[in-house]
Amino acid sequence: MDTRLTVLLNKPMHYLSCQVDRQMGGGRGKPLCRQLLTPERRWEETGQGERRREVKSNLSPAKCNKLVCAGRLDVDSTGLTVFTQDGRLASQLVGPGKRVSKEYHVEVDLPVSAGALTLLRHGLSLDGLELLPAKVRLLSPLRDAFFSPLPTSTVSISSFPSRSGSRPVSETPAHLCTDFRQGESISSPSLTVSVSSSVAAKEKPGDRRAEDEEADAEVESEMWVGKTTRLSIELLEGRHRQIRRMCELVGLRVLKIHRIRIGKVSLGNLPQGRWRLLLPHESFV
Repeated sequence: MDTRLTVLLNKPMHYLSCQVDRQMGGGRGKPLCRQLLTPERRWEETGQGERRREVKSNLSPAKCNKLVCAGRLDVDSTGLTVFTQDGRLASQLVGPGKRVSKEYHVEVDLPVSAGALTLLRHGLSLDGLELLPAKVRLLSPLRDAFFSPLPTSTVSISSFPSRSGSRPVSETPAHLCTDFRQGESISSPSLTVSVSSSVAAKEKPGDRRAEDEEADAEVESEMWVGKTTRLSIELLEGRHRQIRRMCELVGLRVLKIHRIRIGKVSLGNLPQGRWRLLLPHESFV
């Protein structure tokens, strides 16, 4: 009987996956995930479907020898984290050349263009090396309310300085509108969209009153404030801060990263900050 321990933790934000993260800097003063692997934080299935409960147990993985983190998450990310005493399993998950898929739910600060989605899926390089293809899909595009007041609008696009400076706009207004309605919105930190009615578009300079211009500014602001996008990103590799750096390359800033699956093992309903044992019938590959 294999007595080597494998533990699944739903890592909270601001916890370090392992001591290495503290040594690399940026984690000074942050607690280690290992501190959460205590008896009172254990969670176990009851055998009644998906219901889970706390269990009284003396098992304390935090005190176990040779328990290593197999697939770190950065300090600002959350979700499924594996700790194991099984060196073969650890190598299987994070060893060189191993390609076990890992799925993440990612929230970014802007709508995501069709072009950005294509690049995220394949076409980016980090540290001079081309990334393996990734599966990327939208989970929550812009709300339908974005379109409702604009049935006969025209769209104009202007540049403004972004985090990396101004960039030329290549998308046409027609392309922009089409992608918005499909839910794959085109935008970047160097774009802003202003909307005016077809009637207003015919007005001559000087015809508009100051209050009308002010109202348009409010509409424009309302359209963009708080419009974040959620993505599912599935990777076959684990470069340093890979998802954050990939998104930066296409003009997106990552707000949240939550890992929901490693191979065939999912996080499920495991509460944040709780851990459970890998079940006998579960396998990552």
